[in-house]
Amino acid sequence: MASDGLRPITCTDDQFTFSVTGNIGTVDEEGLFTAGTTLGEGAVTVSYGDVSYSLPVTISGKPGTLLEGFETGTDCGTFGSALSSAAVTTDLTQVPYGGAALSLTYQGQAEDMSEYLLSDPVTLSGPSHLAMMAKGSGDWQWLFLLKDGSVTTLPMELTGEGWQVTATALPENAESLLGFACQGAGTGTLLLDQITGHFGGVTADTTPPELEMALTEEGTLTAALSDSGEVALTKADIALLVDGETASFTFSGGTLTAALPQDGLLHRITLIARDAAGNLARRSMDVGTLPASFADMEGHWAASHAEYLLQKGVFSPSEAFNPGTKVSNEMAATMLSRYLGVNVADYAQVELPYTDAAKISDWALPHVRAMYALGVMKGSTDPLGRSVLLPQNNCSRAQIMTILGRTLSRGYSYGPCAFTDSRKIPDWARDHIDLLSALGVITGGDSGKVDPLGTITRAEFAALLYRMY
Repeated sequence: MASDGLRPITCTDDQFTFSVTGNIGTVDEEGLFTAGTTLGEGAVTVSYGDVSYSLPVTISGKPGTLLEGFETGTDCGTFGSALSSAAVTTDLTQVPYGGAALSLTYQGQAEDMSEYLLSDPVTLSGPSHLAMMAKGSGDWQWLFLLKDGSVTTLPMELTGEGWQVTATALPENAESLLGFACQGAGTGTLLLDQITGHFGGVTADTTPPELEMALTEEGTLTAALSDSGEVALTKADIALLVDGETASFTFSGGTLTAALPQDGLLHRITLIARDAAGNLARRSMDVGTLPASFADMEGHWAASHAEYLLQKGVFSPSEAFNPGTKVSNEMAATMLSRYLGVNVADYAQVELPYTDAAKISDWALPHVRAMYALGVMKGSTDPLGRSVLLPQNNCSRAQIMTILGRTLSRGYSYGPCAFTDSRKIPDWARDHIDLLSALGVITGGDSGKVDPLGTITRAEFAALLYRMY
């Protein structure tokens, strides 16, 4: 449009000169601007004689899109070597996000090559790059199907040092990600998760949302939530739990507001947020108090925890709580099953693999079946290699913390725990203890120790279960 300051002047696009500065795209003679695929800043300038105007333009790209997270059990086929395998793992110590990841292994000679084909190839309609979380070693490659029916590979960069974001630009005319390949002599292992498509370049996001919770004098919960990723948090990304149950709330402009129970009783409030990249953040707080109803819990440090879990049905009504009693394997299965709210009738036909299953108490058997079927309690192996539960044996603290860790999805940011005796933590329990420590479920108390090989009392287990809400 043109004007002499008072009136519009009839004009056509071809009377003007258009140009672009910065590597942001192209503009034709009629002013049609086409954005490029490279992220950056520049300007579109229109000129007429010695008069010009520049419009600033930022190419920020489309947010990354999750293409495959392996949560529904997508599997692979293995070809090229009998010494290779592929499977979806639900071992959470091998999962960076959610509850599953893909596990690939390779062991071959110099001339060998194995291809791992996804049962459902990842369709590539639009992205310029692919990225994923990966952990492993070996000569791995991306395997792509092109639109002309041919197959091509691109190298995958792995540092071999923990989880990393590995990425690649898509080959020209790529139609789908068929899977992955490995070749060469020796052993290769690869865990991968969160295959995402990116537009104009990869912006890796491994930073969780930030949460701040506060309680007003009127008893209303307010929380500030923000995230540094490309996509702003929405109400659908947030869960507010009151005593483990989903509660209603409003969310606008990064602020959450919710009315909390006003009965004065103890309530556990937990706020969880997941960003578009799958990063999780969690905060909890207590509201109210509970009087002790167990005769032996008056003045005990875990009195409110025990009473709270009694109200939730985790513990059965009784005159005494017996806080110092050690927790056995069958007792742990029962309490955890009740905490999770499992309908044990759904698992009544589950066959247990334990050779000592006949020793499980009747009151615990339905819960043991459920916890075994859900993969939470797996038992152990005796000196003869037989699967056993040892139902009346006392649980170690590391065992309890491991089964609790198996109930939590991954996606939280956490590193090695800081307990002074952390060197004593068994390898099979370390990941779970690190996570529970980061979430504040395990505190170490005044001693700063986790005592992983020690036994655990009913009072101590009650405190852990309470903090899990």
